[in-house]
Amino acid sequence: MLMSDIIALLDGWTVAIGFTVLVLMLLVQAWLREPANLPPVPGRPHLLLGHLPYLGAKRREQMAQWRKTTGDVFRLYMGRKPLVVLCGYSVLKEALIKHGDLFVDRPPGGYATTVVQDGTKGVLGASGAAWREQRAVAMSILRKFGMGKNSLADKIQEEITAYLDVLSGLCGQPTDVKRVTSATLSNVICSIIVGKRFEYDDPYFLQFMDTFSEQVRLVSSTSMINVFPWLRYWPGDMFGAKRFIDCHHDLDNIFSDPFIAQKTKEYEAGGDALDNFISAYVHEWRRKEQGGETTTMDGGHLRRLLGNLFIAGSETTATTMLWFMLYMLHYPHIQEKVFAELEEVVGHNRRPTMQDKSRLPYLNAVIMETQRRASIAPFSLSRICTADVTLQGYLIPRGTRVVSNLDSVLLDEVTWGDPLNFRPERFLDNHGGLIHPDEFVPFSMGRRVCLGESLAKMELFLFLAALVQRFRLLPSVPGQLPPQKALFGVTCPPEPFTLRLKERSDSAAD
Repeated sequence: MLMSDIIALLDGWTVAIGFTVLVLMLLVQAWLREPANLPPVPGRPHLLLGHLPYLGAKRREQMAQWRKTTGDVFRLYMGRKPLVVLCGYSVLKEALIKHGDLFVDRPPGGYATTVVQDGTKGVLGASGAAWREQRAVAMSILRKFGMGKNSLADKIQEEITAYLDVLSGLCGQPTDVKRVTSATLSNVICSIIVGKRFEYDDPYFLQFMDTFSEQVRLVSSTSMINVFPWLRYWPGDMFGAKRFIDCHHDLDNIFSDPFIAQKTKEYEAGGDALDNFISAYVHEWRRKEQGGETTTMDGGHLRRLLGNLFIAGSETTATTMLWFMLYMLHYPHIQEKVFAELEEVVGHNRRPTMQDKSRLPYLNAVIMETQRRASIAPFSLSRICTADVTLQGYLIPRGTRVVSNLDSVLLDEVTWGDPLNFRPERFLDNHGGLIHPDEFVPFSMGRRVCLGESLAKMELFLFLAALVQRFRLLPSVPGQLPPQKALFGVTCPPEPFTLRLKERSDSAAD
């Protein structure tokens, strides 16, 4: 072969290789190129951690700042995973109501749903047809049990009696009432789920309550593992994830599985008393199977539904009650105005009932202002967009994880004017009547609105009306008020505090 032939051959290979490299570069560039109308990204994310380093102890404040600088729809990176944050009432309404069908499913692969038995079942973790059926069945059963009706109110009143007696037994001494408040609301759920309540000092009930409280506390610990799944194999238990799984297993072993087995056995033995959620669920499950209907109902869904009901019907309500008590310490004039309304409408010879609710607008306004100002679930559980959709001119691609920023609605300056002030009058018209602004969305919006909304509203009214009617809420040390600071988690309770509960029938000066 002549030298000229060799040179020509090499030149040919050079051109071919260069062309191939150019094509590959163009393909990679096209693959990496993002659509021009994706939501903006605030600041410069870190190479590996994304925006995580910015989300420290003041993540709520950081989200509010990003909204001011970036707008109502923006994109964050949790590690390298994109997350779109939706802010403001109009944006949430457009996404969760107008395009509600596209934002109803949960994203796959979360730590809590993949490592927990039946983690993608129930209502909170489920998606698609399973979610639709489980929610419909749960709502149907709860309505039959009187959710929002007087029959359930009577059960709540029984628990209120026990709760007030415990508080009276404190004899006005400084106390942290978080545990007994959580216990009494969990007892309401127990009466629905298994048809019975427990004494507050029952060792079994105390074990259940402690495990449940720890599980709720640890939920937020798993968020880092959702971003970096390999952390679950890290030595020790730095993020509490292993203990979180243990709590799940413990709750199944000490509560869910034994009661499901017991109530199922009673039902299949011919028992026709459908006076508890488990029996009613098994009855509907068997009815569908015997009728040849296609159904997702099974023991796993039932197991997870029980835990969902405790979250929806007790955890959030207990947290709201604690904030109410804290605000009453800080605003004693509001507390006394609530009491004056109760005295005028109800008196002191009987306890407030649901029939009194429409005649107590100021109390209702104070409860609503508590829910608004506390904003106890600022970032509800994330969802996944199941089809390309455009919001406010921005493309949300299919498969994108999305989170709703409820703080941006409940604490919006444009809507409320002075959102950080505790001012119940914002929920009253010029004639003292109660108003319900569209932007009041403490239970979220759309098809995934909180399962326990009706129950929570009933519990908050009856418990808090009875509490203020019987007791004056006072600081543990006169003149020294606990801070109005929240602990961040799936729900955001106030920092632990103590207070004194003084019987109003006690005429002695404080």
